Amino acid sequence: MSKVQTERNRIPLHDWPEADRHAWHTAIAPSDVFLDPGPAAKLSEVTKRGYEGTYGRWLRFLWLRKGTGPEHSGIPSDISIVQEFIYISEARISPVSVWSEVSRLHNFCYYTWPEQDWAPLREIVNRLHQRLPPPSLSPGKIVSIDELYALGLYLMARSSRVKPYRPLDDSVMYRDGLMISLLAAAPVRCKNLAQLTLGRELERIDSTWVMTIPGEDTKNGLPFEVSFPELISRAIDIYLQEHRPRLQQSSDTDVFWLSKEARPMAVHRIGQRITQLTKRYLGKAISPHRFRHAAATSIATHAPDLAPMIQPLLAHTSSRTAERYYNKASSRSASLRIADNITSLKERFGGS
Repeated sequence: MSKVQTERNRIPLHDWPEADRHAWHTAIAPSDVFLDPGPAAKLSEVTKRGYEGTYGRWLRFLWLRKGTGPEHSGIPSDISIVQEFIYISEARISPVSVWSEVSRLHNFCYYTWPEQDWAPLREIVNRLHQRLPPPSLSPGKIVSIDELYALGLYLMARSSRVKPYRPLDDSVMYRDGLMISLLAAAPVRCKNLAQLTLGRELERIDSTWVMTIPGEDTKNGLPFEVSFPELISRAIDIYLQEHRPRLQQSSDTDVFWLSKEARPMAVHRIGQRITQLTKRYLGKAISPHRFRHAAATSIATHAPDLAPMIQPLLAHTSSRTAERYYNKASSRSASLRIADNITSLKERFGGS
């Protein structure tokens, strides 16, 4: 089942059973003069929406199984029914996605009904995690971040030298190259990459382009800002002057990444495109999330003196998340220092 189909098959918050909706609103309620904050009040908006999506899909499954509806709460008190949910999910999505879904279900219940014992559900989450297959790319096989950066530069340079088979193919190639190099310079999450909007997340300050992701749109709730080096800033200028207007055609939108149909590119489409191109040109399918691993591993392996930048570069809240790469420092200086260490690739950018 695709991500789009999954989202359509969830029960939206306003259609939840009243008791469940009230319990969740209590869990995420901020503090005021009379009340302490709810246990989930400090979660980021992205995390809250993720939990709501998971519980909405759980409700859909539960109501279809029992033939019930909003008159019945969906509290997953029967572990055998949770197991059925897992079996059905395993036939549709990957093991990692199943583990992630059940983990979010556990966390939602833990925050929403903290008085109940959720240890049995937590045990299921742990067992699912233990059963996960090893990563498709071991650390020794991960493509280095400079290779990914160079691929983007190569595609941008090649777009002006290759005769397109179909209209707009050259602009699509330039867009894809910029997407890859930009992500290599600042490996944000794919959702944040897809949501870039001119004048909001992406703006020009003097001669430099700056990307700012507000805290409510990041997984850890912390804002993320990065100033792009001259090479990327110049590439953004060329994209906006020559290629994006062709892709935009007559549409009226400030969304940065556009398809050749003049529509904003969806998160899953950007992920597919990047994975396909890295497979085609580098021989290894690298998803946008793997760019984050590549950045951390490349720095820790080839430039250990830059290791302290890993935590802020990847926007980790806790050093424990990034400690295997050796962490700490500021996201802005981190991205600039990475760029400084790969400017030798400028020749591959050609005259663009």
